[in-house]
Amino acid sequence: MSAEEKTLWFVEFDALVTGWMGYLAEDTTANELFDVRMGHVSDYGTFKAGTRINFNHNREIEMLYWHGMRKFERVGRIHRGYVKLRKRWMEIYGPGGEMVKAKIIA
Repeated sequence: MSAEEKTLWFVEFDALVTGWMGYLAEDTTANELFDVRMGHVSDYGTFKAGTRINFNHNREIEMLYWHGMRKFERVGRIHRGYVKLRKRWMEIYGPGGEMVKAKIIA
């Protein structure tokens, strides 16, 4: 990831992704998840402090097990942070997006 893309990530996406993942993990039953597993690799270091340990590391994994895609779609529509994340992601990384126009990604 280039320095420019990393800066963009923190400005545009980090808070939205952290909020979305935290929301899902808070109450798996209400969010209709079967299970949530989050992990990190400490050897690669951290890039920020002040949030849950799984959100601080350079190498992370989040695995979400849904009861079905319909449940995932429902939660994605009602969480405003996720709606904003999805919209902004497409504006930046989608066809004709800012990252493509700036030739940062192909």
